[in-house]
Amino acid sequence: MRITFIILVLGLFCCGCSPKQDPARPSAIDQIVAGQDVTWANGFVLRVAKRDGNSLEGIQITHAIPGELTVIKADKGTVSPGSDRTSVKIDLHDAQVQRGNNKFQNHLMHFQFTQ
Repeated sequence: MRITFIILVLGLFCCGCSPKQDPARPSAIDQIVAGQDVTWANGFVLRVAKRDGNSLEGIQITHAIPGELTVIKADKGTVSPGSDRTSVKIDLHDAQVQRGNNKFQNHLMHFQFTQ
C-alpha cells in the first residue's frame, strides 16, 4: 500500500501538478532589460546597466532575508537560456559579494533563476 501511494504521488507530481506556462508572458531571458529590476521566484533581484545580446555589464544581484542583505556586483557577465522558457542562466566574472559585514571576491559565479 505504501509503495502504491508513493507511485501515485510521484505520478501526480510529474504529470499534472506543475504550473502551466503563460504563452503571452515573455521568456525569462527576454525580461532582462538594461536599467530594469527583475525579481525571480526565489526572491533574488537582478539589475543590469547594459545588455548586448548575451553580454551583460554593470550587474547587481540582491537578496534580502530578515536581518541580512546580500549584494553581488560584477562589471561583466553573460546570460543564456535555462532549461525552459521560465529560467535563465547567468555567469558573473570577478564578482564582489557582500553578505552582511562580510566581503569577498569570486572569480566566476553561476546562477540559475526561475520566474
